[in-house]
Formats: sequence, structure tokens, C-alpha cells
Amino acid sequence: MAERRILRALISVSDKTGIVDFARTLKKWSIEIISTGGTANMLADAGIDVVQVSRYADFPEILDGRVKTLHPIIHGGLLALSDNPDHQKTMREHGIRPIDMVVSNLTPFDGEMCKNPVSREKALEGIDIGGHAILRSAAKNHGYVAALSDPADYAMVARKMTELNGALDGATRERLAAKVFKILSRYDRVIAHCLSGQASQALPDELFLELEKTAELSAGQRAAQQAAVYQEQNIAEAVIANARQLSGPALSFDNFVDANTALKLVREFDHPAAVIVKYNTPCGAAVHEDLAEAFGRALGGDPRGAFKGIVAFNRPLERKTAEAMNRGKNSFEIIVAPSVEHDALKILTRNPRWGSTVRVLNLMCGQQVTGGAKETDFHRIQGGFLVQTPAARAEGRECFVTVSRRRPSEGELADLEFAWKVALHLTSNAVVLASGQRVVGVGAAQMKNVDAVHIALKNAGERAKGAVLASGTFFPFNDAVETAIDGGVEAIVHPGGSVNDQRVTTLADARHITLVLAKATR
Repeated sequence: MAERRILRALISVSDKTGIVDFARTLKKWSIEIISTGGTANMLADAGIDVVQVSRYADFPEILDGRVKTLHPIIHGGLLALSDNPDHQKTMREHGIRPIDMVVSNLTPFDGEMCKNPVSREKALEGIDIGGHAILRSAAKNHGYVAALSDPADYAMVARKMTELNGALDGATRERLAAKVFKILSRYDRVIAHCLSGQASQALPDELFLELEKTAELSAGQRAAQQAAVYQEQNIAEAVIANARQLSGPALSFDNFVDANTALKLVREFDHPAAVIVKYNTPCGAAVHEDLAEAFGRALGGDPRGAFKGIVAFNRPLERKTAEAMNRGKNSFEIIVAPSVEHDALKILTRNPRWGSTVRVLNLMCGQQVTGGAKETDFHRIQGGFLVQTPAARAEGRECFVTVSRRRPSEGELADLEFAWKVALHLTSNAVVLASGQRVVGVGAAQMKNVDAVHIALKNAGERAKGAVLASGTFFPFNDAVETAIDGGVEAIVHPGGSVNDQRVTTLADARHITLVLAKATR
């Protein structure tokens, strides 16, 4: 497509950001500007010469402004092919002049209002018709017309026109047209979602994913795989997808998966907490009123396993905690926190062994992150997705039912609640040993519960004596429970659901330990 000189532009915008300056730029090339309503008034007040659409089309705005640009004089000027003799003849017969540029953006449609019957009519009244139509006409005819739908593009278009002395090249017009159709498509999907009554459904009949690539990753799960991060639209929460990387090389696919796991777990706790993840499995976690102490206790869960791990905090990362992380032979791949103090960042990035490679991620959310994220959960399978409603925060002691004769002490109850929250973030079959609200042993992703218990006990060593155990799955046999008791465990929580639940309870009573069932209350 050839360069085309811009002689006439139609401007009608809802979002008026930057429009006055852009209109002034167009006037540098003596471009005639046609405009509507509030946009025209704003430009005129700024001293920019404009022609009202009603005067240009010789037809007034009607129906309370619902009809402004819906006129053959306008759309004929947008859709005509300048190198088609029949089109040019028709234009001369009807006094239609070509329009070379449309600058418009849509009146926002609030899909959230559709969830409330009282405000649904107001939402529908806000549907943009004229802006939608002129953008669509201009984008369809982008071989001859430039269609600007985003104020962020004004500066780029102005630069291009400066380079081409008031003209615009075909490649730019094509990119602008593609953006128009993306915006219109998204806009129409939100409206359709509203009218179909699915806006208020947790699992609607149809789902549309709106994702924008925000970064290329250093690697996929395998060396030959390419990978990138795609972010959902309008994310307001503190999540890994919109964290700001303050240091270190580009993240890989596995880095993002591990960091996400660490953040999801650390959000479970109200008190200051530290979590360490390795290969998508928590190997250390602890809570303590002093964040540096919480980190030290989390690291103590499995110091060797934590080497080159991912650390997440639910409180701002300050100097004292950074100094604790800098001691000894520790080494970390990624550090995630709600915010990162300047002194803490300097301490971490100046570590002589790993400071140049550690990726520090700032969630940019101030003081703390707690509670489950409010996102719908997606899991890719071949040919589709598994979808579930947003993950709620893991239930704690409010869902516990003691089924053994021995009751848990207050300390055991706190440890059981802590261990249960950690266990729910592990791949089954998995068990967690905890003592003093810190992880002392983990056994994850095993075919049998008993194997997971053996691994957790080996990791815990002497710390298993008097510890509690949480299992994310029920015990189909007594062997895992027997093994845990022999290792020194004094209290166990599991979800139940096996035909052998009573046999496990009978064993707990015979061995004088506490057994708790975690019964979901939601």
C-alpha cells in the first residue's frame, strides 16, 4: 500500500487524552478537521478551527446525540475507493468528499453494571454506535484511510507524518486497522456477555481470554521451546504476572511457575511469613512477627533443598531480612515481595556470589499480600482448558473436626493449621511436617502416602519428634499413619473420605495421638 497524504480528518473521541495536541499537529499540514459535540467544542476552545459534523453533512445531530456521524456523507467519504472510477463518479454526484483519517475511541461499556438488573439499562444505553461505525469503516478501507483508536498511538502517527511531510504509509495504516478490529471485537464480546446474562455467572457457557504479551522469556521448560508472558487485561491485584523485576537476567518459564507457587502459598498467612520453593514444591515455610526470623526458620526447614530456590515474602523486604539472606552459603534464584526497600535491594544485588543473577520481583502493592487471588483458574489440556472458580484462601481450624480421643493443644492446633495450608499447595500425594509454625519436613508427589511420609521424616530428622503432620489426601491404609507415629509425630490432619477412615481413627486412639479431619465448610 502506498503512502497517502492526509487532507481531511474526522475526530470524535470519548477519551480526550492528548487530542488537542494531536489536532494541532494535524493543522501543521493544513488538514481540515471535522468533529462532533464535546470534542468539537474542546478543540474550538483551544483555538483550533473545526467544522461541526452537523454542518459538514448538512444534517443535525438527532435523538439526544444518538445519531451524529451515521450519514452517507460521512461513511461515503470513509468507504470510497479513490482509484475506483464508479466510486468517484458517485461521490461527485452526491457531493461526497473523501475523509482520509478517523480519530475516535469508544464510549466505555461497563460490563460490571450488567450484573445488577437496576443498572443494566444504563449500561446498555452507553453502547457506542457512531464511534464503532466510523472506526470500522475507516479500518475496512485502511488502504486509503487511517483509523486511530488509541491515544497512545498519536505520538507515533505524528512522527510518521513528520517524516512523510503530512502523509502516512500503508504499513502504519494496516497496523492501526488491526488494532481497531481488536478493540471492536473485545467491546462487542463484553456486550454479548452482558446480553446473554452470563456476566454474573461464575462459569459461563463461553469464555474469552484477553491476553497481552508483556515479555519474552529466556527459555521454555525445555531448551528448544520458546516462551513468553501474557497478562490478563486490567489486573488490579498483586500477582506474578504484573510484578516489576528490579534485578537480574530475564526469567524463564520455570522461574515464573515457581515464583507463582511461592506467592500463592505465602498469601495464605496473616502474620509475616517466608516461603521457599524449589522445583514448584515448597521446601521451607514459616511465620513469625519478625520477618528476618521467619526467613531464617523457613530456610532451616531444608537448607540444602533451598539452595538456588525461590523466596517469597508477604511483607515488605527490608534491610534486616536482606542481611539475613546474605549470610552463609545461601543462594537464591528469585525473591518476591510486596515492596522492596532500596537498602535491601542494594544488599541483595551486591552479594559477591549471586547478586548479579538474583531476580528481585516487586509486587508494587505496599505493605502486605494476604488472601487468595480472585482469578479464575485455568489449566491447559490438549484441545481445551479446565476451568475452576477463583481459589479461596485455604480454610484453617474453622474446618477442623477432632475425631480422636486425644485433643490437640493450642500449640498443636496452630501447627496443624499452618501445616494444612502448606499441604494444600503441594502435589499429591504429599505430606508436611511442622513444628513451631515452620516446615521441618516435606514429602511430595509420591505414588503412595507412606512413601511421602518416609521422605518427610528423613528430611525432618530429629525435628519430627513432637511435630504435626498434614496430608492433602486421605489415608487409604494405616501404613502411612503408623510410619508417622513411629517417627515421633503426635498430631495429624487429613481431609478424610476413605472407607478406612474409622480404621485410621482407631489406630490414632490406640497410639494416643491426635487425629483431625479437615471438613470443608464452603
